[in-house]
Amino acid sequence: MGINNVDLAAARAQGVVVTNTPGANSASVAELTIGLLLNLLRPIQQAASETRLEWLAAPNELSRWWAKRSDW
Repeated sequence: MGINNVDLAAARAQGVVVTNTPGANSASVAELTIGLLLNLLRPIQQAASETRLEWLAAPNELSRWWAKRSDW
């Protein structure tokens, strides 16, 4: 990305600090990439969501208790 497309003078005039931190989020990007690739092979997120919905729809005391305390 870099900062070569940022109007530094305009940013400075507005009091906006512009910094460049190359490589600061490389590990996070790599983790997300691997996670998305794994999700293509095994749709774990979709399965988890469907299981959660089915479980919450089940008429039992534990699922009702969890639904009250969950922000899904």
